[in-house]
Parts: sequence; C-alpha cells; structure tokens
Amino acid sequence: MLTSTYISQLTDAILALGQLGDDDTRRVSAQLALALTPTVRTVISDVVCEMAEELRRDHHLPLTVTVTADALEIAPVSTSPSGEPPASDVLAGEKTARFALRLSDDLKSSVETAAAQAGVSVNTWMVRTLHTAVTTPHNPPTRGTSIRGRGRA
Repeated sequence: MLTSTYISQLTDAILALGQLGDDDTRRVSAQLALALTPTVRTVISDVVCEMAEELRRDHHLPLTVTVTADALEIAPVSTSPSGEPPASDVLAGEKTARFALRLSDDLKSSVETAAAQAGVSVNTWMVRTLHTAVTTPHNPPTRGTSIRGRGRA
C-alpha cells in the first residue's frame, strides 16, 4: 500500500479548504498541509502495525509489517529451516514490541550499509544481529588468561 496516495488525498482536501478563504488562508492551509505530512505518514504506519499486531494476537496469524519511506506491506512470517531467525522483523510466532533507539548518524549509516549488503531491511538486520548477540554464548576470560591494564579496585 502506498501511503503517498492517502497523504495526497489529505493534502488536497486541506488545500481545497484553504481556497474558501483569502490569500492568507490559502497560504496557511498550504503550510499546514506540508507540516502534517510526516505526522500523517507516522499515524498511517502506526494504524497498520497495530492492526497486524491485533491479527497476530487475536487470530494467531503470523504476520509482519514492512514499513519503507512510502509504502507499507503486510506479509506472512516464514520460518527458516536452517535455524536462522526469519528474514522478517518478527521471530516466528512471537509477540513483538517497539523499541526506540537513538544512534549517531555515522552508526545509523553503517547499519543501513550492513543491512543493504545483507539484502534485508534495517529492522530485520537489527533483529538478526540482536538475536545472534543474545543467543551466542559469551565466554568470559578463564583462569590463566592474561588481562593487562591499569585500574583501581
């Protein structure tokens, strides 16, 4: 589903309302339409994501929502027989949660590059990376391992 279609409809409606007034009203309606675009895009994405979550929860449908700059896609979740996490943002059959993350511009760019090289979305890449990080055993240094440095206890 292209969100731009719905955003254009809303923008046109706001501009049409502006035509009912004077030049100042038309100018304000144009500014309002422009300012509302990111918020409307976010609201549409939130509605679709919530709808998919309700379908997963209430009807046990394994769905994933893919959100790109201008499109939303709902698709079934598939499980990988190799034991790898699925290619979607949802691990098969698990409930999901949102997680806000702040990254430096450089790190964000590196993550986007890594995801593109892997041929997956940033969200999928991050889920796979986090999955690997928390499921791979961490082996702390054992006795006899030399650790150098300075510090105080």
